Amino acid sequence: MRTGSKAYGMEESRDKELTRLFSSYRVPRGKTKELAWEAIFDKIENEERKVKQVNFRIILKVAATVAVLLVLATPIWLFVAGNVTVKVPRGQHAEVYLPDNSHVEINAESQLHYNKRTWLFARKVELSGEAKFKVTKGNRFDVKTSSAITSVLGTVFNVYSRNGNTTVTCVEGKVSVKAIKTNNQVIITKGMQAQTKGFNMKKVEEVSVKDQSIPWTKGEFYFDKASLSKVFEEIERQFNVDIFFEGDSTRKYTGYFNRTDLNAALSLVCIPMNLDWEKSNEVIIIYSK
Repeated sequence: MRTGSKAYGMEESRDKELTRLFSSYRVPRGKTKELAWEAIFDKIENEERKVKQVNFRIILKVAATVAVLLVLATPIWLFVAGNVTVKVPRGQHAEVYLPDNSHVEINAESQLHYNKRTWLFARKVELSGEAKFKVTKGNRFDVKTSSAITSVLGTVFNVYSRNGNTTVTCVEGKVSVKAIKTNNQVIITKGMQAQTKGFNMKKVEEVSVKDQSIPWTKGEFYFDKASLSKVFEEIERQFNVDIFFEGDSTRKYTGYFNRTDLNAALSLVCIPMNLDWEKSNEVIIIYSK
């Protein structure tokens, strides 16, 4: 049914076209009837040829537009397809190798992002949380956090970035640390540490670094006059628990805990601070004695 209707419509359209041409055509004097008919059909063929040429030009324009869109979209698709995000939840640590074989150890509750498609042109990662980097020598390597950009060519260093603050510790080689907002920049070498507070460079100091080790990579956490809130946040992070503290969280703690045993960690922190605790599954309530 659809085919017959379509054919009937084409015939009707052709008849209308013939009627239009007949009405507009005047036979010149001296021409025979045969020549007049031949002239009419030549005019019809010319009209059909023009329509086909117009349609072909439209097809060419559409094809060219599609080709341009494909060319423009390909780099975007390649970039998006190359995005890699590594999320490490509370209670876990992870190790990854980047496309150039650079090694990264990632602490709990941290996130690392990079693009493997553009890695050949720009060695760049974004970090939220904490990670230790052992960078393969090559062109510039950037670690971007919320407040600083750390740049190296090939070295070992640790980046801690939480709550808008960044601390960079150089374990081996030389590291450049630049505050994003002010562009203040410092160069640190082995055994030095640079800190940003918000978007500004806070301080540079010497720290103890032994044998390319960062304590947290061995499950050890040391604190020097750190607020109890910061200490309890780290315990939550390493053991995947929730702590409710009924007391002064600004009190300072100097000491250590290991992530192998939660009760031992609580004892090392709470007993010197004259605190006690109750535990129910993953919830811990800490209070003063």
